Order: sequence, then C-alpha cells, then structure tokens
Amino acid sequence: MGRWAQRKRGGGGQISAYLNFLTAATIDSANFVSMDWFRPITASTLAANQFKTQPSGFVPFDVQQDGANGTLIEFIEDVSMETALHYDGDARANLSPQVVAF
Repeated sequence: MGRWAQRKRGGGGQISAYLNFLTAATIDSANFVSMDWFRPITASTLAANQFKTQPSGFVPFDVQQDGANGTLIEFIEDVSMETALHYDGDARANLSPQVVAF
C-alpha cells in the first residue's frame, strides 16, 4: 500500500494582496485611453510599447500620470473603434499580461 502525503502544500492566496492590475480602461477621446488601476501606480514605471489595442494592435506613444491610481495613454491613431486594451509589461508587482475591454 502507498502512503498518504504527510505535508500540506500552501495555496495561491489572493492576487490582489500583492499585484496591481487594471480595473478599467476607457476611451476618453479619439486618441486617449484612461486606465484605472487597483493600487497606486507611477506612470514612469510603464512604457508605451507595453500596451496595444485590440483588434488593430495600435501602440501608444506616451503614458501620463492621471491621479494616484490612474494613467492616461495617448495614441497617434484614432482608437475610438477599438474593443480592448492589452497590457504586457515588466513593471514590478503588475499583473502581466492582461486584457481589459473598453
């Protein structure tokens, strides 16, 4: 007969306790997308090329601070017909990759 495991393995826990993640992304105008984060974020830790729209794949050229928990990204293209924003970055403690629908 086999033996049962004698040690318990720990679970994953809540990701919100450690990671920051996008809670909403909103198209503010034809060229701007406003993003709300779960925790305070610093825009300088994000790079514009870490974001792209779906389905067209437009990449912004600027990331700006918009309050403690907000960032604003600016595009050259008109993004008003896009359906989602994809984030794939390497900023410490940010959940990556993630997709947020507009």
